[in-house]
Amino acid sequence: MKPLVNILLLALLVACGGSHDGRLDVDALNSEAHRWRYRNIDSLRHYATEALARCPDDYPAGRAEALNHLAYERAQMLDFDSAMAIIHHVLAIGDAPTEQAVADVMAMKIAQRTSDNIAFFTHRAHALQRIDSRRRYNTSDHEARRLAFAEGEAHIIASTYFYYVDQLPRSRDEIAQAEPFCQMQADTAQWLNYCYMRGSGGLIDNPDSEAVVREEFDYLFKCFAFSKNQGYLYFEANALQSLAALLADSASVATLRSYKPEALIYLDIIFPKPASHAMADEAVCLFQTYGDAFQTACALRTVGTLATNEGRYDDAITAYSQALSLVDGERVPEWEAGIWEKMSVALAGLGMMAESAEARNRYLDLRYHTREDAEWASRVELLNDETARLQRRVTATACLAIVLALTVLLLRRWWRRRYEHRLRRAAEAHERLLAEAEARTEALSDTEETLREGPHCCA
Repeated sequence: MKPLVNILLLALLVACGGSHDGRLDVDALNSEAHRWRYRNIDSLRHYATEALARCPDDYPAGRAEALNHLAYERAQMLDFDSAMAIIHHVLAIGDAPTEQAVADVMAMKIAQRTSDNIAFFTHRAHALQRIDSRRRYNTSDHEARRLAFAEGEAHIIASTYFYYVDQLPRSRDEIAQAEPFCQMQADTAQWLNYCYMRGSGGLIDNPDSEAVVREEFDYLFKCFAFSKNQGYLYFEANALQSLAALLADSASVATLRSYKPEALIYLDIIFPKPASHAMADEAVCLFQTYGDAFQTACALRTVGTLATNEGRYDDAITAYSQALSLVDGERVPEWEAGIWEKMSVALAGLGMMAESAEARNRYLDLRYHTREDAEWASRVELLNDETARLQRRVTATACLAIVLALTVLLLRRWWRRRYEHRLRRAAEAHERLLAEAEARTEALSDTEETLREGPHCCA
């Protein structure tokens, strides 16, 4: 908790005290911190802390962005409590809607890791609402990039979530929605994340299995080669462990030897035989260098899986045990469930049936609770969506009823005025005719009287 205390104290000092008006400097430092994501956590922390220290007290968005970078750093260290405390601090900052969207996206990632399904959907709804609302306003180039990052990251994280709860169509839909935001020129790290996701398995919808292998290899090799060249340790390691799993399958290797033999020759030169083992071991080393305990554990899981497939059960159990020790006590039940399932298989391979049954029971217990929570969360989301649709229909119906009522009232008013106008004109015409008739009658009476008096006048 000490890093969290230091971060929040620094944020408080910046908020209370004044500093020079250097928004552009703060934006530059925050951009540099973002550039070191997935490259070097220490460098990211350095630039984010510097941005926080220099941020003027009248620039809440700059302060919120620096805190978001530090929340990311804490999450990478599996310090989820500190990361969430920083995120809640960002969400309480006024006048920083884009960074609040980024904070909600970060909370989505933590919820996905920890299988907190209700929190995942809650923060996802908030993030998408903030993004949609902010998109309607004109923003600076810097804020526009942050908004695009938030939207792309939200779809990538949602794709990961739905993949692990066996909702593959939704996972594919989310990664497809992420693609427009994952361009190499705009955000290299996010583009690499997209390439890794597309290549790591399950997201390519094609009935031709060989075509799937070719496309997955293209994404993974591109991710690996570019990451290695540009120093993105995180994605270099991720691509390696997925390539290790892909190349451990002899049918996949045969497909790739006829498709891109030069790429396999390149990998054979870099990694000694068997290449898949060397790749998995290298992934472990790279994640250790990068400082991500969770991903190191994931790479050790890959090492254990390869050992299990080859019948080296002792090596597999060692790898799985090391992986579990790295996340011991952390809230990653879905991931732990998968490890215990694999541990059960390895123990059974050694004939340790009692221990295998115990491991499988732990797997089933973790899997039951996380899957049940996920199902309930998914149902809640569907109910919320249905409720929102019904509310929109009710609102639309009410608006239509109001419009119709107003139309009827206006028509009645118009008809009444028209009727009154016609009645008034008729009355006026009647009075006019009556006056004319009276005038004619009077004239006739005068004429008649004159005629009667005429003979008397002549006599």
